[in-house]
Amino acid sequence: MTIINEMSFLVGTASGPETVAASTWSPAKRGRSTVTATAELDDGVLVQRVDDEFDDGSHFAGLNVFTLDPETAEILCYGFDTYGFPPDPPGRGSWQDGELVLERTTPRGSARIVFAPTATGYTWRKDFRPGDAHEWQPVATADLQRT
Repeated sequence: MTIINEMSFLVGTASGPETVAASTWSPAKRGRSTVTATAELDDGVLVQRVDDEFDDGSHFAGLNVFTLDPETAEILCYGFDTYGFPPDPPGRGSWQDGELVLERTTPRGSARIVFAPTATGYTWRKDFRPGDAHEWQPVATADLQRT
């Protein structure tokens, strides 16, 4: 199995509105996200480039590299972005009720990213849970349409 079998809904370019919740890293804001994803290395890797422009003039860029863990078949996500934290460990996850759910835990806390295919693109959201907290806090959401 290749990553493209699991994530073909991400391939191509999609854009749409994005909302960022107030957090330790950012004030609440709105903007537009444009995401381009391509299959690489004989469809064994999916590379996703994220470009966000916000109404306040700020910018966020990210690069996600998805692949499959050959031992567990979990989807792995190595995320690089303008905040600069290394992707160690990668996000790990699987399909749950029609959504791709990836989680990772670092000394800063746990992050969860959820992708959900739609008829015209996909939605995604990121949540964060600091330290020993039990509740997830929203970080960002986007509703992306294929262009």
